[in-house]
Amino acid sequence: MVVQGRLSKIGNVRIRLHREQQGKIKTCTIMFKNGKYYACFSCEVESGPLPVSEKQIGIDLGLSQLAVTSDGKKIESPKFLRKSEEKLKRKQHTVSKIKRGSNRRRKAVRKLARLHEKVANQRKDYAHKESRKLVNEYGFIAFEDLSIQVQG
Repeated sequence: MVVQGRLSKIGNVRIRLHREQQGKIKTCTIMFKNGKYYACFSCEVESGPLPVSEKQIGIDLGLSQLAVTSDGKKIESPKFLRKSEEKLKRKQHTVSKIKRGSNRRRKAVRKLARLHEKVANQRKDYAHKESRKLVNEYGFIAFEDLSIQVQG
């Protein structure tokens, strides 16, 4: 949905909303990232309590899996970077072969940055969805306390 909005010191701008705003908008942060502008709105919303749950769970963060819960459920790591490695390799190779300072290189760098951004967004989205599932289901969540010692 595209709407018209007014920002102070900028004027009228068209905004493509991916979801309806909730509550009263307090601030708006404009970001420029990889050739695109993003607006991040902070809204004041009435918070509602989560449904009460007596269920408890312990989570062990791992290397081979993203996490293992105390009830034996394994949360697999989706390996977004591994799946995009071939594309990244090709784009990185293209960038390295093009003359520094040229317009073609600038465009190739922008494409490479967009692909890196896509992988980062996939990771953030997956982590948010998995953590949201756990928070919705369990009333108490405990994480393993790691005591890592560096040898040197």
